[in-house]
Amino acid sequence: MDISFEKLWKISKELQLSLSLDESLCKILTALTAGDGFAFNRAIIFLKEDTRLIPKVWIGPKTIDEAYKVWKEISSQPHALEDLLSKCSRREYLKSLPTISIELNINDFNPDFLNNGPTKIDKSDLVPKTLRSVLEYLPFVLVPLKTESELLGLIIADNMFNKKAITDIDIKHLELYAALASNVIERANLFEEVKKKEKALEESYRKLQEAQKKVISLEKMAATGELSSTFAHELRNPV
Repeated sequence: MDISFEKLWKISKELQLSLSLDESLCKILTALTAGDGFAFNRAIIFLKEDTRLIPKVWIGPKTIDEAYKVWKEISSQPHALEDLLSKCSRREYLKSLPTISIELNINDFNPDFLNNGPTKIDKSDLVPKTLRSVLEYLPFVLVPLKTESELLGLIIADNMFNKKAITDIDIKHLELYAALASNVIERANLFEEVKKKEKALEESYRKLQEAQKKVISLEKMAATGELSSTFAHELRNPV
């Protein structure tokens, strides 16, 4: 993988366009696996929930037959990185992306792997058994995603099919990319929180309007002498 800083800047620009978490995760892995990007054969991203690491998106072939099929399609109809990233904005495409059905725990990993930068893992005894059974290949690179105060998740990427080596230069580039990806995920999480709060505020406003309508209705009934027959019902059914 020989990716220029100019290419990193272009990838950064594309990632910054995304506010949706799903779209952001898709773009992060697409840039990692695209031939015009970091060119890893496959990658998966996990997000942290308490002490669990939940798999979210997998991009790349899972078998050698799938790999040959992908390479054949790419050779016959090449796509620019920008075109591949643009697919992530389509809901249908996001729904079609595979994942895996395992969960990891942060306690299964050496703390240094999660607290430091990207690490090349080339020994099976360093890999949790559940993850080893899915990847079935070494080496791979483990990329922690974190803010200054917390772990957000991690990315695992490898070159299972073309056997390309993961070099020290790759690790340095991934260190920059991890910081970028972490920033994008953190921003998407904040945006999701804002949307949830906005929805809760809208619901509170709706209930307030209903309460106001009920007050106006009671005032009208009081003015017309109808209040006595409905007062008990209103008390039994408060807003």
